[in-house]
Amino acid sequence: MNALYLLLAAAEETPADPPADAADPGRLILEYVLYAAVIVIGLVLLALLHRKGRLPKHMELKKQLDGFAQELALFSQLYREGKTARLKEFKRAANVLYRADKLIYTITAVAEKERDGDIANIATTLEGVRADMLPYKAGKADRDDAGLDAAAEKTAQAQLLLDKILARDAEIKARRTKKAS
Repeated sequence: MNALYLLLAAAEETPADPPADAADPGRLILEYVLYAAVIVIGLVLLALLHRKGRLPKHMELKKQLDGFAQELALFSQLYREGKTARLKEFKRAANVLYRADKLIYTITAVAEKERDGDIANIATTLEGVRADMLPYKAGKADRDDAGLDAAAEKTAQAQLLLDKILARDAEIKARRTKKAS
């Protein structure tokens, strides 16, 4: 009971007037401007994170897959010529594999989000491309081009699958616009 009495007595002894600097309008305006700036910066950061974390659309996947196919064709051409140094071949193979891994991850994420088995088939096909390319990163001793040919063929299959998906998307969009009209 003594503690409660001391608390009440301390509360009664607080001054009734606020400090002079708390009522200063310049300080209040400055605080609100700073709060607004922090909020705006936070919203801009959230917008950037949202854009970065967004999954690509099917046309963007098509562009990425076409870029990968071009990079694979360039690697295949340079490997068959055999004029580049081994270290550069390893680096190029590592680049192609990294891009394949990134593309597989992205396509798998899109397939899971859309729950689309056709898109998942593209990722599975690209995993085969990755498996065919692994010996070239490990420094394949003989100049066997069978893995490159198989990888190019599987990449072409993946492109055909994505073309079918894009055609399906166009058909669905046409049906929707026809229904809406």
